[in-house]
Amino acid sequence: DVLPEAGDEIGPYLLRRELGRGAFARVFLAEQGDLENRLVILKLSTRPTREPWLLARARHSHIVEILSHATVDDGAFQLICMPFLGGATLSAVLDHRRRFRRPRGSRGDLLKDLDAVAAAEYSGVNPARPAREILNSLTDCQAMAWITARLADALDHAQCRDVIHGDVKPSNILLTADGNPMLLDFNLAWNWSFEKTNGPLEDLGGTLAYMAPERLGAIASLGSTASDTRHSSEVEPSEGDDPHSADIYSLGIVLLEALTAASPAVMRDRDAPARTPKTMPDLAAEYGSFRERGALAVIRTSESAAGQSIPPGLRAILERCLAVRPAGRYRRALELAEDLDRWRADLPLAYAAEPFWSQTLPRCARRSKKLLFAVGLALVMCLVTTYLVVSRIQSRLTLKDMAMFKLARNWDDIESHAFQFQRQWPALLHRPQWSHDIESLAFQFQRPHSPRLQNPDAPEIVATAAHALKEYDVFGRGDWRQREEVRNLPEGDRNDLALWLMEQTFRYCRALGDRPDSPGDWRRALAFLDRVSTTPPLQAFETLRRRLHARLAQSGTPDSQAQKQIAFPPEPDTAPESLARRPPEPPWLEDYLLGVAAELEDAPDPDQALQHYDRVLARSPDSFWGHYRAAVVCFQLERWSEAAWHLECCKKRRSENAALHGQSVSCLSHLGLLDDALRECSRALDSAPDYAEFYRSRAWIRMSLGQTEGLEDDLRRVDLLGRFLTRGFFRNPPGQGAGNPLPATVPASQRALDLDFNPVFTAQPGDPLVEPEEIQPDELDARAALTLTIITKAGTNKLRDEAAETDRTTPGAHASTPDALAIAAAELEKILTLDPQHITARMARMMQSLEQGHLQEARNDLDLVLNHPNLIAELRKNPQVFRFLYLAAQRFARYGHITEALRIA
Repeated sequence: DVLPEAGDEIGPYLLRRELGRGAFARVFLAEQGDLENRLVILKLSTRPTREPWLLARARHSHIVEILSHATVDDGAFQLICMPFLGGATLSAVLDHRRRFRRPRGSRGDLLKDLDAVAAAEYSGVNPARPAREILNSLTDCQAMAWITARLADALDHAQCRDVIHGDVKPSNILLTADGNPMLLDFNLAWNWSFEKTNGPLEDLGGTLAYMAPERLGAIASLGSTASDTRHSSEVEPSEGDDPHSADIYSLGIVLLEALTAASPAVMRDRDAPARTPKTMPDLAAEYGSFRERGALAVIRTSESAAGQSIPPGLRAILERCLAVRPAGRYRRALELAEDLDRWRADLPLAYAAEPFWSQTLPRCARRSKKLLFAVGLALVMCLVTTYLVVSRIQSRLTLKDMAMFKLARNWDDIESHAFQFQRQWPALLHRPQWSHDIESLAFQFQRPHSPRLQNPDAPEIVATAAHALKEYDVFGRGDWRQREEVRNLPEGDRNDLALWLMEQTFRYCRALGDRPDSPGDWRRALAFLDRVSTTPPLQAFETLRRRLHARLAQSGTPDSQAQKQIAFPPEPDTAPESLARRPPEPPWLEDYLLGVAAELEDAPDPDQALQHYDRVLARSPDSFWGHYRAAVVCFQLERWSEAAWHLECCKKRRSENAALHGQSVSCLSHLGLLDDALRECSRALDSAPDYAEFYRSRAWIRMSLGQTEGLEDDLRRVDLLGRFLTRGFFRNPPGQGAGNPLPATVPASQRALDLDFNPVFTAQPGDPLVEPEEIQPDELDARAALTLTIITKAGTNKLRDEAAETDRTTPGAHASTPDALAIAAAELEKILTLDPQHITARMARMMQSLEQGHLQEARNDLDLVLNHPNLIAELRKNPQVFRFLYLAAQRFARYGHITEALRIA
């Protein structure tokens, strides 16, 4: 060992006692004989460093100064002489606190701990020195913040002169006898420059427990070679690493340890694979893995280990210091010093985000308490009264807006399914009404029919009920009527919502009760009915409850077994006094639910349901759902004018509801008010511009009015939005190969007109406008009926034109027959491309060929229709096909083709 021991002399220095040692250096307290035996600190190292030159460049009041340096024994070791300032290292102070379990206490406790471990040889302590006065006036947390701020000043000063410490830790921080914090030991300042370093692993230097994650990662990447094995390695920092930022991280760890007295040794991954002995890369990986979890994990672990919490402001500063990525930390140590000083002075932090309620607001109150007291004393009554009134109004407005928005989302969204009669269906479903008038025959196929009545137990209806009940948490704890989204609605909307939710409860519980061999679902239905029970009980609910009890009794399932089949939700407060506190139910609720029950019976009684709804409207003329359910029943009874009136009342309440406008279209069409129906359809499209069914309805109405303008655009929108044509149709249009199922031998003249239809968007995954690979049910039938109607209408207009030429008093047709036939030809091309054997489409093309004078092509299609294997079944299923054949026979006879007319007859 070439390093000297205590008692040795080196030049003018007598080594009195050893203060500390490391792998390559020792530190002594020595007397300098040539200067009256003054006490100095000597650092002797077998590895010369550039520390003297670096510190000469970075002199600072909080960096220990170097008095002199020399090489000894022909360069065997380096000697650095520094002043002896008394005191002790911060690590010695913290060890003393841990040993005596001293918690954070009153002001000046830090000085007491420092004096307890300070070097006895120093006799020049002046209790009146400024630093001691500052520390004596501060709490422990404030004192540690002041010390850390001064050290940050020193680090920033050195960094501005291209000097990086590289090993900030408590044992390298001196608290002098006068109370000044000083940075020691810059021997690693040149080693960790974030450049490639070749040499033994220990040359990387530093203390793992205080290293930043990026430095730990660099060391861990060297592998698991034992730390005392010499090898050549390269440490390459990741892009964006900043050595100054690493020093800031280390200083943050020091501050965290000083605040909690918890050793940073607890801040590592204890779950790492055990290895004996552990190498430096192994330990670096443990520390690095833990610190990658983030600043909060490091802070909470330290607090938990010490059993002490950190003030919120200092916690915000530590979170910034200990950010995993350098970009998240303070850019300069000077910023850290400023935030620490601002926290100590009870000012807002300049660079770290601090909690508002626990830090910023109380600070503002403390700093302005005199002004607040003076102003509050003069205006307290006025301000409090104004605040209460205004805040209540604003709160009510805000909550009301939120409640109205939620209600609109559940009712007015066209896809919400709250209105279960949305789809418009063509007149193929219309009840036949025989007439020999050719014009009336054509008209019968131009009118949209009433919406198709859905099965009350259809999955989408049950799903809508379940979604509504979940949306308003009807089965949750407490009274759903008192929830903010219900209580803050206007009275009319609140009553309507209550009707609707009770209806959905009835529908959902009835659907659960109808599930076969499912006692668990039956008991769930009973539990849900108990949740919404009223005083007095509602007759519809009581009837359903008795039905469910009867089913349970018939199933023979014991109560205990049925109980295990379900998971009961938490029971609400159903005590009698709780029920008494509930607001009374609307008096018309009983009749409303009885009307719904009459609709849902196995043998529905619409007349009885309508009587109940009439009683609801007698008590509450503005009841939205009373009018709507009455409209639905009038639809079933084909009382179109009454249905239209009820829908008109609904639209007064919810004028932007597209579904209501769409349903009015059917009523007005059946009443023959086609112009009004067209306007109503356009209003529906204003509210729901991407809903294909409204474009389909408008196309029927335009065709019924003889308007070809806009008809083709509406059909294109149906193709685009209604998912009629598949993507394969667009990829391979007719006449271009696999996309066209027509035989190649079919001449071009029989393929009708070429399509000029391309999608105006690029399909993306998840796009609601992306077409599926299959055609919607009944879509081809509806399209074929529409096309056949266009052609027959065009034929009627042609007959009128001929009559007008013969008799000038007869008005000619106003619609453009060639335009209508071109639209029909394009539609036929689409239908026959997708289904070449579609019987109605073939009939339509036969009529088209007949109108165009192509007799042979008409005969070919007639052969296919009359020999079609599904003709008789189609006649039985849909009598309207028979009407078309009758019309075709008239047309063949009208144009002199008696043989074909006789074949049809």
